Amino acid sequence: MPTTAPFVHFTSTSNTTKQHSAVRAAFSLIELCVVMVLVLLLSVLFVGLTSTGHRESPRKANCANNQRQIVLAMNVYANDNDLHWPVFTANGAGHWVPIGDPLFDPTATSIASFEFMVFSTGGDVSVKTFGCPSNPTVRPTTEAGKISGTDSISAWAIQGPQSMSYSYDWSVPSNASSIRVMTADRHTTVHKKTVMAAFADGHVGSINYSVTAFINKDAKGDDIYSDSDDGPMNIPGEGSTTRAFVR
Repeated sequence: MPTTAPFVHFTSTSNTTKQHSAVRAAFSLIELCVVMVLVLLLSVLFVGLTSTGHRESPRKANCANNQRQIVLAMNVYANDNDLHWPVFTANGAGHWVPIGDPLFDPTATSIASFEFMVFSTGGDVSVKTFGCPSNPTVRPTTEAGKISGTDSISAWAIQGPQSMSYSYDWSVPSNASSIRVMTADRHTTVHKKTVMAAFADGHVGSINYSVTAFINKDAKGDDIYSDSDDGPMNIPGEGSTTRAFVR
């Protein structure tokens, strides 16, 4: 009898190689996609972090420009009023009161004086100018009222500090030096560690914030939000000529 040839099983090495190549290609594509997603996420995160700083820089510049406009308008008022700064002394309810009155309120006076200045100069300064771009919800909600006498009431002062981004030191003498602060950010953390300010001659700059105080170059170690040893700071135009004090 003829001998039956043994069955031999042949495996196609070419097909197996193709399968392994396909699997490897699939893994490579997935890995590439994962890497691309990770790169994209990191890019978005980086842009988000850096764009915040990029947005804050123009806001600080606009904040400084707002204060420049305010102080220049105050200088216009002073030139027309025997070098007296615009001041409307008020109580917390926005009513005029004389200095020395038990209800006299420096914060209300600061805010009311801004409104008085706007009305007195013909409304040339926009209401929006009194709001810091980095603190957009703090600004006057009404146009400046007609504040022209002792029977007037300041609508902005009635709204309180929420109506005003800036402080105004109305005790600055008319002969104050160029480094004397007139206005500054009322909220000390709105620009992180920097406070934007306008000085007596109308130029603007920044004040670095230390943990406990603002340091004035002319009175090192003195907090500009303190009124110690600086003369009669409650009297308009009678404060220190160089002291950087802002209410």
